[in-house]
Amino acid sequence: MDIVHVKDTTASILNEEISFVLSHHNLDVQNIRGQGYDGASNMRGEWNGLQTLFINDCPYAYYLHCLAHQLQLTLTATTREIFDVHTFFQNLILIINIIGAFCKRNDELRVFQEATIEHLVDIGEIEMGKEVNQVGGLK
Repeated sequence: MDIVHVKDTTASILNEEISFVLSHHNLDVQNIRGQGYDGASNMRGEWNGLQTLFINDCPYAYYLHCLAHQLQLTLTATTREIFDVHTFFQNLILIINIIGAFCKRNDELRVFQEATIEHLVDIGEIEMGKEVNQVGGLK
């Protein structure tokens, strides 16, 4: 359907974004019959989790712990005795975590860079303007 970048992974933000994508594709939240997420508290939380927010809107949207995540947990547990296989899955998990964290880290870096530039402009260290930053006086 869509890949959506979110700045925050709280259940309420995820609920808003998923609902927006569904409505954008003319799909009604009331028609959800199942939902599957990993075991993170923001997803499965009984009081404030994403699954609870959807069940509040649609009581037939039953939650099931993601089968792919269960498989990953099972493979990790059963392959601990086989060094090469265990190392492969550990490296795979690291790669997935790095890629998953990239967007959030990139947002944090962008905010920091913007604040630094604003500060430097405020104290007169750098100038802003249409022709200020051109090299060699070319326009």
